[in-house]
Amino acid sequence: MNKAKPKRLRHCNALAKDLNMTKFSAFLNDETGAVTVDWVVLTAAIVGLGLVVFTFIQPAISQLAEDIGSEISKAGSKMKASGTTP
Repeated sequence: MNKAKPKRLRHCNALAKDLNMTKFSAFLNDETGAVTVDWVVLTAAIVGLGLVVFTFIQPAISQLAEDIGSEISKAGSKMKASGTTP
């Protein structure tokens, strides 16, 4: 036996499908969060670029800091030897 759905029930199903498609279409067309996504991507790119630059600069900065510390230590030793410590 083939039971046909009543017209009213078929009409409700069609409306529900249309409503779901309308919501889905509205979701696809909604651009309110697009600016936030752009800023997140831009910020992540800047942070990543900073990390790459720091990776290349870090050895030179470490050596410079060691040289400065060594010179300060030498200056302190000379001041103590000459008796001119504050």
